[in-house]
Parts: sequence; C-alpha cells; structure tokens
Amino acid sequence: MQKSRSSVLSLMDISHAPSIVFLHNPKAGGTSLASSFAVAMGMDPTPIPLDNSPHDLDIERWKQVAHLPFVRGHMGWNAKRAMLSRHLAITNFRNPVSRTVSLYVYLRAYVHPKGLPPLAEPNGPTFARSLSFADFIRSSDPFLNLYLANFHTRQLLSDPWRPKRLTPLDLWIVHRRIAAMPWFYVCEDPERSIAWLRTAFPAVWERFAMERLNKSPARDFEITDVDREVIMQRNRHDAKLHLYAKKLLRAAAPSSVEV
Repeated sequence: MQKSRSSVLSLMDISHAPSIVFLHNPKAGGTSLASSFAVAMGMDPTPIPLDNSPHDLDIERWKQVAHLPFVRGHMGWNAKRAMLSRHLAITNFRNPVSRTVSLYVYLRAYVHPKGLPPLAEPNGPTFARSLSFADFIRSSDPFLNLYLANFHTRQLLSDPWRPKRLTPLDLWIVHRRIAAMPWFYVCEDPERSIAWLRTAFPAVWERFAMERLNKSPARDFEITDVDREVIMQRNRHDAKLHLYAKKLLRAAAPSSVEV
C-alpha cells in the first residue's frame, strides 16, 4: 500500500507518538529494527545503545538519552522500569536455535569499532573463537551461560545479565508483559510484524522502511539434531515465549492485513 500522507503531516503525527524503549534481544533482527524506528521517529539512524550488562553499564549515558522518544539496548525490565518508566516497551523474538547460531557466527567475526580491543574478559568473541560450535553451546561457563540460556526470558523479567532460577510465577509475569506490549517483532514473520505496526504505531508506520543491517557471515560448520536439542533444552522458556509471541502476532495481524 502506498503511504499517502504528506511528510509534514507525518512529522506532526510523530511529535505526538509515544516514547518507546526497545528491549533488544540479541541476534533477532534488532539492529535493523532499531535503525528503522529511529529514522521513522526523526532520530539518528544509529541510536546509542543502552545496556545494563556489567561490561557496558554507563549511568551517565543513560541520563543523557533517557528523554529521547526512542531508546534501545540489551537491557532488562528492571533497567527500563528504573530509567525509562514512561516509555512503552517493545521487543523482538526469534527461534532459539537460529538466534544461537547467528550469535556464534557474529561473535566469531566480531571486530571492535576503530580496531580497539574487544570487551574486557570474559567476553563472547573470545569464547566463540576458541570453541567449536558444539562446545560453545554446551559450555558451562557462567558468563557464557547468560547468552545461551533463556536470555530473553530474564530480559523481560528483570535482568538478562544476571543468572536466575526461573519460577512459574516469573514466567506468568513475562507472559503478561508480552501480552500488554503495544507491538513486538517476530523475526520469522517480518511482513506480519510490520502489518501490525500500522495499527499499533500509525505515525511510525508512515515513515518506516526496514533494511537488513548487521548481517552475520555465512556459517562454516554443521549443526546436528543433537545440537538443536541442546539449544532448545537450554532455552526452553525462550522457546515458549517465541511460540506465544507468534500466536499473539497472528491474532493481531491476520494474513489478510494489507501492508
């Protein structure tokens, strides 16, 4: 469908759009999504990421950008509640197997901006470069476990960068938060996700154009059925959230919706 409103009217609409915080689930189409939202909301296409991870917690940077209409980062719900309580939360979902494969490939190829050393030890690139994929997904290292076991569930509950034994109450809380979100993105169903954006955030949709960014290199290793089972077992809660999100998306944006 051709977007017919004038650019001036779109800008006026954007000024009344709600502020949004994007709880960025890594390697699930989030970099492209963040850039597209930022441009649509009249901001720089590469919004400053905000993390509450131990190696990237910068409170001063949070204070500088927390007033912006669109904020994104690999932050958790606790950080959103403390620093961005008035922002509406959105997030992105992806099948845990695909996400883990993409994460491993990305970390192996990671080059720090400006050629500076990578993150302080321990860090994901170091592990990915020193371990085979089979060993990577089976690692019991506490730091790596944060990436490889239900990252998204902990992110939407409290803090993805801290280990937590998840309870039935925790999972109920996360499901309620997902159901209350005005919009989210499912990596495997981009067209339906964007169709829903049209009704969830009309002013954003008017100016929204998504281009794939941060592409991971092609993988050069095999993935066995046992590997897939290992990933799904370590991410059984994330897998359930992914299925739940797909169900909600189908209800919010039937296939007949024009995009």
